[in-house]
Amino acid sequence: MQDEELIVYDILDKLKSSVPDVDKKIVLRNDEVIIGNFNFFDFEGLPSVLKTYKFDIIEMKKDSITVKKKDNIIYFSPKD
Repeated sequence: MQDEELIVYDILDKLKSSVPDVDKKIVLRNDEVIIGNFNFFDFEGLPSVLKTYKFDIIEMKKDSITVKKKDNIIYFSPKD
């Protein structure tokens, strides 16, 4: 498992501890990370979690968050 994948799973664990009904399914597709059935703005602490893992938040939208980790840009968005 790559470092980026481990980071994503770590973040999901944080989310699950704060948001009990967050879907357990993660789709990793290139730089895109989709967490199913989840509205990021139901979890106000997400920016803090991302910063804890040394992500820089590039853009926050109603339904997605784009963050940068090292040289990779990873997109977080709810599953359609």
